[in-house]
Amino acid sequence: MSLRQLALSKKKPHEVKPLSDTSREAEQVQLAILRKKSAAEKLKMVCAMNDTMRTLMMSGIALRHPELNEEQCRRKLMDQVLGEALAETVYGPPNYSISEEPPLEKRLLDE
Repeated sequence: MSLRQLALSKKKPHEVKPLSDTSREAEQVQLAILRKKSAAEKLKMVCAMNDTMRTLMMSGIALRHPELNEEQCRRKLMDQVLGEALAETVYGPPNYSISEEPPLEKRLLDE
């Protein structure tokens, strides 16, 4: 199911079977490899994935809001990661001002 179909179907993400291009045999090999890794190796993998996620989120913010500088993008990232209320408690009021984005459904329909 595509992102557009998911948005239009009103299904919740946990109600949709995840897509996979990995065969059952390949998945078993991946699991065997992961099971052999130490806790430190697994933690290092999680930290690397977290860094990648933040980089991708920052890139998305910068693309959607080219008017924001790097510091403002970082603050917007914290709004997304922590939620606006907690981010404001931790970092104070936002240091940026942007117009409201249209809802996801509208953006998908406009494509």
